[in-house]
Amino acid sequence: MNQTENMSPIVRTLTHAKALIKDKEHWIKDDFATTFSGDAVSSWDERAVRFCAVGANRKAAGMNNSEASRKYLAIACRIMTLGEHSHVARFNDDSTHEEVLELFDIAIAWAIGAENIGMEY
Repeated sequence: MNQTENMSPIVRTLTHAKALIKDKEHWIKDDFATTFSGDAVSSWDERAVRFCAVGANRKAAGMNNSEASRKYLAIACRIMTLGEHSHVARFNDDSTHEEVLELFDIAIAWAIGAENIGMEY
C-alpha cells in the first residue's frame, strides 16, 4: 500500500507541494511559477518547474482546488511569524528555502492534527 493512500486530500496536497520545492533549484521568490529559464507561467502550465510556496500548493492541488490546503499554510505562517501575518506569498519572498520547507512541515502537522480530532476541512 502506498503511504499517500492513507493521507487526507489536504495532507496529500501539502506533501506533494513540499516535494515540488524540496530541491532549492525548484523554489523561487517573486513569482508563483516559472519555467527552467525563468519565464513566469501559470502554476498549472506544463512548463512550470520552479515554484514559490503558493505556486507549489496550486500545482499540487490542481486548478481551483488550492484554498483548503492554503488555509493550513496561512495557519503555519501565523505560527512561524508569531501571529504577525498569514500572507503566504509574502512569507515565501521574505524567507529562506529552509523556512519555507518548515512552513510546509507545520501546515502538514496542523492538517494531520485537525483530521485526528475530527475537524472538517
